Amino acid sequence: MFKQKALKILANFSLLWWGLKWGASYYREKREESELQRYCLTICILLL
Repeated sequence: MFKQKALKILANFSLLWWGLKWGASYYREKREESELQRYCLTICILLL
């Protein structure tokens, strides 16, 4: 059971890291802070 929980945490962390990396590159292209905030909020909601 602990192993499953650890894998889930690792998966969420890697997803969050990828999302932030993608979001940062997207933000550099668009220069729209509201879009980045909305994207990060969506990621956080999905992880909960």
